[in-house]
Amino acid sequence: MAGQVQVTGGKHATRTGVVAEAAPDGATGARTERRWAVRHVVTSDGVRFDVTGTGYAPFGGVHRDGTPVAVPDELRRLARAGLLCSDASVAPPDADRPDWYAVGDPVEAALVTFAARCGLDPVRTRTAWPRLATHPFDRRLRRTTTVHRCCDRRYLVVCTGAPEGVLRLPLLDAVDGDVTTLTAAAQRIADTGLRVLAVAAALVGTAPVDAAHPVGLRPLGLVAVGGS
Repeated sequence: MAGQVQVTGGKHATRTGVVAEAAPDGATGARTERRWAVRHVVTSDGVRFDVTGTGYAPFGGVHRDGTPVAVPDELRRLARAGLLCSDASVAPPDADRPDWYAVGDPVEAALVTFAARCGLDPVRTRTAWPRLATHPFDRRLRRTTTVHRCCDRRYLVVCTGAPEGVLRLPLLDAVDGDVTTLTAAAQRIADTGLRVLAVAAALVGTAPVDAAHPVGLRPLGLVAVGGS
């Protein structure tokens, strides 16, 4: 899978721009892969949702103000975009692993789990939105872009990455107030110690000529990822 980072120790920049860490095992001193999970989400309208579940298991739910809620369309679109822009997958327990585990980049696997907890089937969703092009994580731009074919012959352009790499013009077609609101929300989340990804997307009639520099995307929101 293009752009994956195998976490074997130390710190590595993933293709989504989030740092993946390997934590020491207190009993043996050996280094083990840290699990990641989407903890909170802020949609483009500024509404915050909390995501529940354990590890990479695709079971869990969405809460707002401490109350379980049905997944709204805007949250589902955000989850779908994060899933489509990732290359990882999750696998069920087996003889060697007692829990669901990440296959590929652990942070991207957290996005897959998040999508499943929002009611999306990762395999069917990726099949319905086949990827046509990818600009892998760019350290200068601090974002990843993927292009997908839609069933109505349009194209879905998805961009994920650091807020400063995504929440900017001309990549976004958004008013300054919306960008300012999401930027402030990203900073508040980062101040709590969680990693923050911004997500933007748009359906377009023509695939972008330069996938590294799409324009006219709409902000979908923020995803806060933490150790699980």
